[in-house]
Amino acid sequence: MKRPDLLFFALLGCVILLSSCKKEQHIEIVKAVHENNFDNPELMTEKGILEYDSISFSDGSTAVHRLQWAPQNSLTEFRDPMGRVVATWAQASECMMQVMIRRYDDQGRLLRFLTFDCEAPDVTDSIYGNWFGNGDSLYLAFRQRMEHWDDEAWDTAHYSRFDVEYNAEGHAMRVLRNQGASEIVAPEGYQLQVDIRPCQSFWASDLDGGRFVFLIDQVPVQTDASDYVVKRYADMLPSMDLSFKAGNLVRILWHAEPSYSDAKAMTFTYEIIDGKQVYTRQEEGSPVAHRNIWQDGKLLCRQLIGVQGEVLESEESPRLPVDNDGNPLYEKDEMNPFRYSSCWQNVYDCILPDYSRIE
Repeated sequence: MKRPDLLFFALLGCVILLSSCKKEQHIEIVKAVHENNFDNPELMTEKGILEYDSISFSDGSTAVHRLQWAPQNSLTEFRDPMGRVVATWAQASECMMQVMIRRYDDQGRLLRFLTFDCEAPDVTDSIYGNWFGNGDSLYLAFRQRMEHWDDEAWDTAHYSRFDVEYNAEGHAMRVLRNQGASEIVAPEGYQLQVDIRPCQSFWASDLDGGRFVFLIDQVPVQTDASDYVVKRYADMLPSMDLSFKAGNLVRILWHAEPSYSDAKAMTFTYEIIDGKQVYTRQEEGSPVAHRNIWQDGKLLCRQLIGVQGEVLESEESPRLPVDNDGNPLYEKDEMNPFRYSSCWQNVYDCILPDYSRIE
């Protein structure tokens, strides 16, 4: 081989070696700010914060930690140089810490994520040690560890991995949990909206708060569709099916939430009979249904309906019904299951998905 050829291959080897070293270089902390209000009760009460950390890493990513005063729930967010949330530690004060690590595709769409629960830092736990190490900085150990998680196989007894598949039009069409152990697939004419959001009581409850929920909404591809069914899922569990005809919500199947041992599924229906608005509510396992008949915004009749559709009881011109808190229910509340059930109230703030998130 000629000397120029030897020189070329030597230089090529150096380039490859340097590129490999650059790719595998360790991320380091370049700036860290720590504040706490433990010794300043007035400031602690005013700001509602016990502890705050802000970390900047050498690759431009950041981490921000916040420990709330009461209840003492906490959240740590890791963001990439583009400002996207790539990982979270979330914890209600009386619960284990929930960890989520997210990946996005080159269009900024959620591609996959890994989630698991682990004990608090002061408790010996193999999962905790695997991710946070025993060094001085939990933030740095975790930040370095999270770089290559999607290249590994995970123990599904402790970890859950979710993957989102998109079609050529950019619509999410399939979500898989643990590589197909369970999945949700959009039928023809539909797509999946996927999102990760904090639960409704994230900062308010030391038992039910401090967690993120993986939300999936099966919605029609055509936003101006007339007759369609929207299916909503929370952490892969069905929460509600919303049926529309001529653009109107006519039926709701309200699934029982597994976290409530005594929860029952409910069905809500709406129809127009003889020019009157008829709303019927049926609880799973109940031999009777409750029917309210309205006209021109006035409650005309309240009925109890048997299994064969027969009227068992009827009350004309009744007083307005009330919810569990004694608040009056109006016609606009008839198709709002939140006024009748505690299920899914920690997941959603409304029953309809946000169609503005459809891309």
